[in-house]
Amino acid sequence: MPTRLDWRVGPTAEEAPLAEPPTPTVIPRRRKPIAVLLLAAVYGSAVLVAAWLGFQLGQWSDARASGLGDVSAQIAIEQLAWHEGDLDLYLTTLDPDAPEPWRQELAWQFAQESPLNIEIRLVEVEVVQPGLARAMVSIDGPDGTSTEVRSYRRSSGQAWYRTEPGMAEEAR
Repeated sequence: MPTRLDWRVGPTAEEAPLAEPPTPTVIPRRRKPIAVLLLAAVYGSAVLVAAWLGFQLGQWSDARASGLGDVSAQIAIEQLAWHEGDLDLYLTTLDPDAPEPWRQELAWQFAQESPLNIEIRLVEVEVVQPGLARAMVSIDGPDGTSTEVRSYRRSSGQAWYRTEPGMAEEAR
């Protein structure tokens, strides 16, 4: 007897239809370069900030290193001017860019009181910002009295000139 094969195509009523295979989630290629560019921008920004900060700290360090010696030298010149009563020498210690009335008032005081045998000592100097220092000096008078005076010094490349306090506050 011949064998009969019964061919059926497709699901039968007893069998459930096959589920669709899941489609894989594909990340669009566009997102990867954006993430890399974002990471590179953050890294580049961090490098630039670090470089800027290093530069600023270097400037402060240089200003602090040179500030003390240069301010001391100007104070020594000021003391010499007081000892000798030399108005022209005294005027070289004052800021040439300071307001003229302030410079004239100090010159008038100098002319009235000099020559004096005083000693001017630098007690403390603080570089407030590059090019600007606050100095505390002690003035020992001929009668033995001692007075502490705060003054501001501005660097103009060659020297630290005594400047008007108002100009120092503006520079901050």
